[in-house]
Amino acid sequence: MRKSFVVYKKYLKIPSDYSAESVVAVLTDQEEMLDFIISYSEKGKDYAYIDVKDFIGKAISVDCEKDLIIKQTNYCPFYKQYKNRPMVHYTTPYGHMNDPNGLFYKDGEYHIYYQCHPYSPSSKGNDFWSRQNWAHATTKDFVKFTYHGMPIRYDSNGAAWSGSAIVDRQNVSGYGSKDNPAVLYYWTLAPRQTFVCEQSPYVQILSVSNDNGKTIEHKGVCLPNVKPENRDPKVVFCQELGCYVMALFIEEPNVFGLFRSNNLINWELVQQIKMEDDRECPNFFPLTADDGKVKWVFLTAGGKYLVGDFKKGKYSAGQPIKTTNYSNFTTATQVFDGEENLSISWLHVPYTEGQNFAGALTFPVKYFLKKIGQEYLIHQKPYGIEKLMKKPKVLPDGEQTIDLKDKAYLLDLKLTANGVQHIKINNHVCTVDFDKKILYLNQSQMSFECDKTLSLQILIDRHCVELYAQNGLYNLSECKPHDKKQTLLVLPQTACSVQLTGLKHLKYKKGE
Repeated sequence: MRKSFVVYKKYLKIPSDYSAESVVAVLTDQEEMLDFIISYSEKGKDYAYIDVKDFIGKAISVDCEKDLIIKQTNYCPFYKQYKNRPMVHYTTPYGHMNDPNGLFYKDGEYHIYYQCHPYSPSSKGNDFWSRQNWAHATTKDFVKFTYHGMPIRYDSNGAAWSGSAIVDRQNVSGYGSKDNPAVLYYWTLAPRQTFVCEQSPYVQILSVSNDNGKTIEHKGVCLPNVKPENRDPKVVFCQELGCYVMALFIEEPNVFGLFRSNNLINWELVQQIKMEDDRECPNFFPLTADDGKVKWVFLTAGGKYLVGDFKKGKYSAGQPIKTTNYSNFTTATQVFDGEENLSISWLHVPYTEGQNFAGALTFPVKYFLKKIGQEYLIHQKPYGIEKLMKKPKVLPDGEQTIDLKDKAYLLDLKLTANGVQHIKINNHVCTVDFDKKILYLNQSQMSFECDKTLSLQILIDRHCVELYAQNGLYNLSECKPHDKKQTLLVLPQTACSVQLTGLKHLKYKKGE
């Protein structure tokens, strides 16, 4: 059914019920087209807000299989249902979010882009993934965040899938200057025919900003299709090669590529890398180990990583594949450009009925590389969490029950190695089997090594728990719908050196 009218306000307001079946609507004027998916319900208690600022003053038509009720408004609610959101994990104002993209630090601010579908938090069906955008937020301290909207959007050419950003500090691209370096964005264009055609011609796009992301200009294809599945470019400067390197997922099931460029515009393939049992969203970055040696880490979406060096211009791993995270609830890690060793991942906070959001970002962590025996292993530590911390509370050793009162906390403790121990955290259960050397967090599990005690640091939040064991050598995350009726922390008899620290709520505001 078609509705035609002139746009005179910033948003179209359409009733929505996030548990309803999704429908596709197509908005057109004489020059542009915008199609969107919403969970439409005539009697919906919520609303989808379609950004139509670019169409103000124009006559448009909206076509949909259903007879949509459409109103216009200049007001769009920001962070609705604030009380049910995670307290210390970033969430998008509305809709679904996933992979972090384009992370960089410049002029005192951290820039965080991420995959976003703003009109529906439910990610069912290929039509959903064909309408992905890049949303943008900034922060100076990981406490106060400013949301800047969606500067890179899907259009009639296809969806804006994952990628990265790099500040061109040497101006090798010529798009900025050394005094005012441009930010270069690399991302995958996933054409619409991807979802009806077996050969999906993904290409890598270069976009540029000269004002720290306030405006972004698309420069076009920087890397044509290599293989049907190629996607998720991550660009970094490599001192050892004296050039820039792009890591790219090339094809299923586990083939990646390293490309090189001297000008950040033209790229040539250097080598391919296989990562068993992992795929997508590669990262490639240097880490200085605790023995002073600089190693290069190749990290993929599921947390698998290689540690190696360059030999005769090629990357060579010096040890078997290792893992940074043993859970399926944390994926698509990306390291910041301009801030050494700092990373964020997608935390799979689930959509639950009545919520207008799904997905979150992990708490940022710093990577540290330590040599243990003959291998280099990544350790990770929450970054900047002290800025959220209230006064720590030292608890007595042994078995006890604490009411968490639906708040966020950082729990530090040690468990004395003895049989099987259980920690209940809200509606999550952590089980440590010292006999088998296996740690379980709900359904996720990982093996560990320890002598007399196991040290744990646990970040407790609504919908999610992030656990770091043995000073960050082991990491495990879990997500499940938050239950306000289950907010107890239950510690076992062997718990010792227990410290519980309350955490302040993140703060959000809308940017210009």
